[in-house]
Amino acid sequence: MTTKFVHKHFELVLSGRVVMSAMLLFTAIAHSTFTKGMTMMLPDFIPFKTEQFT
Repeated sequence: MTTKFVHKHFELVLSGRVVMSAMLLFTAIAHSTFTKGMTMMLPDFIPFKTEQFT
């Protein structure tokens, strides 16, 4: 982001990597936080949809 102000050009590859990293981070957090919603998307024939920690 600072490269546009310093070097007068915008690095698309760097921007893509930053955006993809943020998307993957938020997706990973959502998968581990909202487990009930994620398991509702799985079909019925898949066993052990949620892990049970004992």
